[in-house]
Amino acid sequence: MTPQELLQQQRRQQVDFNLSLPSVTSRELQAGQYSVAVQRTPKAEQTTLGRLADALGKVNPIIAKYGDAQIAENERQILDVQQQIASMDPAEKERLLARPEAEVNLSKAFRDDYELNPVATYRAKMLLGAEKNVEFNAVLTERIEEFKTKFLREEGDKPSYSQISKAINEITQDYLKSSGLNSEDKGIMRTGFLQEASVNINKLKQTLPSAMAEEHKQEVLMPNLASSLARTYKPQDGTDLVRLKSQWDNFSSSLSRSEQIKVIDSALGILNFDSGTKELNDGIAFLEDMRDAGVTIGNQAIDSASGSPLGESFYSTKIDELKEMALTVRNKEKAEALSRANDY
Repeated sequence: MTPQELLQQQRRQQVDFNLSLPSVTSRELQAGQYSVAVQRTPKAEQTTLGRLADALGKVNPIIAKYGDAQIAENERQILDVQQQIASMDPAEKERLLARPEAEVNLSKAFRDDYELNPVATYRAKMLLGAEKNVEFNAVLTERIEEFKTKFLREEGDKPSYSQISKAINEITQDYLKSSGLNSEDKGIMRTGFLQEASVNINKLKQTLPSAMAEEHKQEVLMPNLASSLARTYKPQDGTDLVRLKSQWDNFSSSLSRSEQIKVIDSALGILNFDSGTKELNDGIAFLEDMRDAGVTIGNQAIDSASGSPLGESFYSTKIDELKEMALTVRNKEKAEALSRANDY
């Protein structure tokens, strides 16, 4: 039954509506050695408010039916609106978004057989605003990459949570301005857009700080530490072991064991220790300097074997590897020298 049919019913329902005052009688109670007369408390249904509530309660089913019918109609129209917007031509969406909300006739844009009620109209305008979220996410991704470049690659720093949050808020406000959603006549559409965009915005604010901290470690901290260690090694003048240890302790504490090993390998690569016999011997000397300086990997000394499942330390394994490479290069150099001598 529709709301109109409910309101147009001819029959009426008779209810009792007697608001006469309840009778009050006194009774005697024993209080110590004296008899005391007190007034009996009337029952709830005998009071004026009680009678009124009882009368209204008999009319309530009609009101409830009307409310249920209205909710069902709202849900039907909202579902229709969602389907219509999903299938609407993008150019038509942009045309509607460009107009002031008060001038957007959604009933005419969608269908002509009924007028959208206020609830469905409000929802439709919110959905139109939410359609801008796809474009916004593309802008957000591009601007975040620019933000990363500025901090990580140009300044060599990692941003704080507040700096990231401020940057995301600025990007959002810039988009609202450029898209026209910040104008006074776009309040409902702006609400729909922000409601849809808030999912990705809040996710970025939570995940981007840790993600950028990891990128800073991999792209800035570890390469810089490897370069610093390579520059500190001085085979001719003697390496400053105190400085070497200080550099390692100051910048490697946030690194895992595998990341610390990666830094040392990178330092060996920077020094080009694998190109010839002399360089490979210098590589061995560099590792010995790291050991003598008291450098630790994890919480163990660099030459400790306790951190390896095979009972061998990174230090001894790397030394053996460099010695084997040096022997291979030396044998190759001897073979090449003998070949040149035979040519003469």
